[in-house]
Amino acid sequence: MKIEISKIIIGQRIRDDLGDIAGLAENIEDIGLLHPIILRKNNDDTYKLLAGHRRLESHKLLKRTSIESKIKIHE
Repeated sequence: MKIEISKIIIGQRIRDDLGDIAGLAENIEDIGLLHPIILRKNNDDTYKLLAGHRRLESHKLLKRTSIESKIKIHE
């Protein structure tokens, strides 16, 4: 399911260095997103990012407004 990027809250992450986001963005532009990001729905109209920070940042770099996502029901 596609989720609006503006509704995704990243929160604190373990990885500080996201690496080559531009290269990943180019790859996503060429072949598409192979694995959706993983989110958990919050009590409001937002989502918490569980996995896929680099993919999310690549979509932002590509100026996309939504991203293919899977919603995890239980943590």
